[in-house]
Amino acid sequence: MPIAIAGILLDPYGNIARFADIRMVALTGSGEVIETANSTFRTDDLGAYSINVQFGRFAVYMRFN
Repeated sequence: MPIAIAGILLDPYGNIARFADIRMVALTGSGEVIETANSTFRTDDLGAYSINVQFGRFAVYMRFN
């Protein structure tokens, strides 16, 4: 069963991070998650994101210009 993660991404100064990349790398997971698999998502013009993930442990990386 997927878990929904959603919100508004802010930069270290509290500003909205528009069109930022969010990359999730699976470290451990259920049978539906392949370890070391990764997915990349992008925030919209308001910094909003919505991601559905399977139960597991992930490393999360974010990048924006």
